[in-house]
Amino acid sequence: MMTKSDIAQVMDLLTAAYGDKAFSQDPSQMQKVVNLWSVMFADDDPAEVLIAVKNCISTLQFPPKIADIKHRIAENRMAGQLTEMEAWALIRKAVEDSYSRSEAVTQFERLPKILQRVVGSASQLRAWRTVDDSDFETVTASNCMRTYRTLAQREAGYYALPADMQQAEAWRLPTTTKQPEALPAAPKLSFEKPDWMVLRETKGVPYD
Repeated sequence: MMTKSDIAQVMDLLTAAYGDKAFSQDPSQMQKVVNLWSVMFADDDPAEVLIAVKNCISTLQFPPKIADIKHRIAENRMAGQLTEMEAWALIRKAVEDSYSRSEAVTQFERLPKILQRVVGSASQLRAWRTVDDSDFETVTASNCMRTYRTLAQREAGYYALPADMQQAEAWRLPTTTKQPEALPAAPKLSFEKPDWMVLRETKGVPYD
């Protein structure tokens, strides 16, 4: 958790690196900046922020904005993610080993969560076994890697968000199955025959 004291140290570091260009020298404006940083970095590990700031100082000519630092934090957190080719290699292997329905389920569950989203379902692994080899290694591979690239970029952006905004990202949250409310019982209808119908039935008169 970043405290205002931690933020003040980071700002001192940025001021030492960039001089007066780093922050406004107006005390009232500076207080607003500190308050903003306190909100934006409240849920971040001070050590992570410091690493990201040093990275920015090493690569940026001008003082980094909050977005720059958040982006570096996200990059560092996602540094261990699979490359597109590594992701495709895992999917290809899962397809090859999905020789039965039960094995397809096993292979699907072994995939990293992000690749499960790329594939969609265990049945899709089985379906891809029937695709022509040429199409599988070109069209299917291209589609999978493109989808993985999009999801990985989205993940990086997600990790740059404050914790409260992460919770608001519905696509990241597990789907909850809400049972529909039970419908009220159908009313019991009573049907009383009109007098003319009773009279016809009594006298045995057929309906026209």
